[in-house]
Amino acid sequence: DTVTCDAAVGAADETITLNSGGLTVTDSIVLAGSSAGGRVTIDAQQQSRILTISTTVSDVLLENLTLTGGRTTGANSFGEDTFSGGAIRSLTSGTLTIDGSTIRDSGTTGDNADGGAIFAAGGVALINSTLSGNNTTGQDADGGAVFVRGTLTSTQSTVSGNRVAGVNSAGGGLHATGDVVLNQSTITDNHTTDPSGIG
Repeated sequence: DTVTCDAAVGAADETITLNSGGLTVTDSIVLAGSSAGGRVTIDAQQQSRILTISTTVSDVLLENLTLTGGRTTGANSFGEDTFSGGAIRSLTSGTLTIDGSTIRDSGTTGDNADGGAIFAAGGVALINSTLSGNNTTGQDADGGAVFVRGTLTSTQSTVSGNRVAGVNSAGGGLHATGDVVLNQSTITDNHTTDPSGIG
């Protein structure tokens, strides 16, 4: 199935504001912004996560979208992921593909809350996309932009200006427990702000 968030041809950029919590995906879909009109932005206003992808889904594609203002606040117990993924929490064992999109200014606040922009139990593929200005704040909260347990592939994408701020927090930009494949991509200006942080 394809769900299109469409700005009219020739229209100015449009913003979809989330006022009652985030969206949940329970089937494999393509969630697409307009390819002909203005840019479509989904903004959670720092009030909630933007998207949760359930374990019942195989693969999901997000295309031509901007996601911003995602936020979770709360501490996970070790091994849990309830508060992980400020913009997207993907629980599928399949692949989350982000194509021609931007995820920015999202984050988590809480210990063990991994993935300021994206937490993924499966794989993540970034294609012609940008992840910037995302963060985690909390002890052992890894991956300022992305925390992925499967394979991370980045093609012609940029991960920049993300950070982790917390004791033992690792991966200012990216934290992957599986393979990482970078193709013509830029990973720059990502930081850990605690002396015990790594990467």
